[in-house]
Amino acid sequence: STQSRSSAASDVYKRQMWYYTIGNYGIGGVGNYPLRQVLMQRYNYNKKAIKKYHKNLIYGQSNPIIRDIKFRNYTLKDVGCEIVATYNIMKLLRIRVNLADLILEFEMNNMYKIISTGVWGVEPKHLYKYFKAHKITYKKYTNKDKFISNRKSRFGIIAFWNNNGKIWFSQGIHTIAYWYNEKKKLYYFANFYNGDTKPRTMTDGEFKNFIKSKNHFIVGYTNFRK
Repeated sequence: STQSRSSAASDVYKRQMWYYTIGNYGIGGVGNYPLRQVLMQRYNYNKKAIKKYHKNLIYGQSNPIIRDIKFRNYTLKDVGCEIVATYNIMKLLRIRVNLADLILEFEMNNMYKIISTGVWGVEPKHLYKYFKAHKITYKKYTNKDKFISNRKSRFGIIAFWNNNGKIWFSQGIHTIAYWYNEKKKLYYFANFYNGDTKPRTMTDGEFKNFIKSKNHFIVGYTNFRK
């Protein structure tokens, strides 16, 4: 019947709201085959570069191996902070995830910021789409004061302007994952600076002042649960 066909089409649409694998990417679309080939070329390059399942948090996106992994036309060294932050949250949640698979999902689902070449990286306000697609619960804050009130989360993400938002187009955005140690009363940050090899720390007061910096805060995520 017309109704059942409409329902079936709706189910397919819902399934395609987020592409998990290359197998169903672009189903029903026109001219997607060449793009799928390009995506798979980058995916295979990334998977080979990683060589094996990456078991650790990524502390710096400019460090060997990670720095050469590709996202769109660029590398993680230059545009990878949102990808690294997302990957680190999944690792903190003890969810097995391969970095190459995560990047492929970001590419298939157009997670780039404004320009499709990836020159400005990933839109940090859209990271929730990945977590929602993987049934990870979270709370998202675009209001600085509300994020400050809810910052003390076991795991979180914060995105902010470099150089305090001055000359934004040349300084850009940085997005990082963090975790809170209740016993030590410290926040730990991975990839705070691109070349870091271990997490940096802040006290609660330091982190609060950091968030409150004028024009600094863009978006924050807290209360991640699998």
